[in-house]
Amino acid sequence: MGLFDYVSVRDPMFVCSEGHDLSDEEFQSKDFGCEMGRVHIENGRVFMESVYLGEPYLDENPAEIYCTCRRCPAFVQFGTGNLVGCGVSFEIKMDGNAVTSIKRTSPDTADWLRDEPLLAHMARCEGPMTYKEAEHLHIFYRDERPEHRAAFEAWSKARAKAIQAKEPWPWTLRIGEYPSTLTKPGEGSP
Repeated sequence: MGLFDYVSVRDPMFVCSEGHDLSDEEFQSKDFGCEMGRVHIENGRVFMESVYLGEPYLDENPAEIYCTCRRCPAFVQFGTGNLVGCGVSFEIKMDGNAVTSIKRTSPDTADWLRDEPLLAHMARCEGPMTYKEAEHLHIFYRDERPEHRAAFEAWSKARAKAIQAKEPWPWTLRIGEYPSTLTKPGEGSP
């Protein structure tokens, strides 16, 4: 993740592919000096505000800004419980403090919904579901994990060992559920 700058936007051009207004979302960028400052884009103008390390400055033109659309569907990653929302990114060209163009560069939400669950790190993910549902599942997963960590770690190590040995993995585990003992299908609930 590293250092970045926060970006707020107030412009009707900042919408996801589904047309959701992103003005309430907090964007980030690594193209304004990574000062942990604040950049405001409003009515075709860019304003910089010093917050933590110094005042942001434009070091890339065009600059990329990105956020997650909390009105689009989301997934919850199996094993980690991480919430994976639909990322939206824009390329912004500027001339001094004036914005000359805004272009959405991220895939359409429909393409993301189709492709994201096919990625290796998303195998067996939960979703798609509303972002709010994903937040609740993520919080449940996070809050329950310490209580069941040892059982989950034993299950995870056994699974990794079977996969490395190219053995079939017969045990099942659903997100938010941890086995008290490793069980095979039909031998009781995981």
